[in-house]
Amino acid sequence: MPLTFSIIIPTFNRAHIIHRAIECLLIQKFKDFELIIVDDGSSDNLKEVVQIYLKDSSIKYYYQANKGVCAARNFGVTQATGDYLIFLDSDDLLNEDALTTYNNVIQNKKFDIIYGDMISKNSITNTSKYVSAQNPYNNGKGVGVYIPGAFSISRHFFNKIGGYDEKINYGENTELKFRINYNNPKIAFTKKETLIYEASTDGGSKNLKNIINANMYIIQKHPEYFKKNPKVLQLYWQNIAIAQIRLNHFNQAKKNIIKSWISYPRSFNTFIRMVIIQFQFLSKIIWRP
Repeated sequence: MPLTFSIIIPTFNRAHIIHRAIECLLIQKFKDFELIIVDDGSSDNLKEVVQIYLKDSSIKYYYQANKGVCAARNFGVTQATGDYLIFLDSDDLLNEDALTTYNNVIQNKKFDIIYGDMISKNSITNTSKYVSAQNPYNNGKGVGVYIPGAFSISRHFFNKIGGYDEKINYGENTELKFRINYNNPKIAFTKKETLIYEASTDGGSKNLKNIINANMYIIQKHPEYFKKNPKVLQLYWQNIAIAQIRLNHFNQAKKNIIKSWISYPRSFNTFIRMVIIQFQFLSKIIWRP
């Protein structure tokens, strides 16, 4: 009989912290799950740390040569037997009743994706905030928190939409969101937090080249989406330009901030940024890494 949940943790050189993610699952009140850990080519003693947990038959460990987080997640899915998938990053935590919360929603009706609320923590400022999946941007627009651990997705539906795009090293959850929405999913909300998210200081978002390459790839991959959502396209070109400024690629940044403004010329803020970028010294001060 299939399990209810397969939790997939992709990890790379996180031997010092992965025990937290594992132990938050061991204390779950709902026990009908398996944990699949995919070691994406770690060079530290991660396998040794994980080894002590493998006495529990519900925990499985796999090693692969380094291919990136998307490939690690997709591989984990090929090993999964649960009806629903939960992706969890190795530096985040599920709330102790997260699986119970998700399962309570599933019992009422079969959904393609269930969105949970989230507690977002910032270790630098030592602050936290509650993020509601029904209004994540506090503007009444858009639903769903697309951070691993803050949603549970049907394994059948995940495979139907093609899984994570392994060509992307940044923004992969947003790109997945586009394809989820294209397929008109049956959605539900837990109305309770499921994830305690801790902002990473060493993830893909800190790699400026990843930001540039991934955003350009996503723009090319989803032309119809951006045609219908020019304000979002404006933000993508703007993010590319700012990353290029931080790499001191000013000529490219100037071209792409113009593309940003052309995409959505009603944005006064983008116009101001277009003016600022003409002055390298000022740009370096405002958008320093």
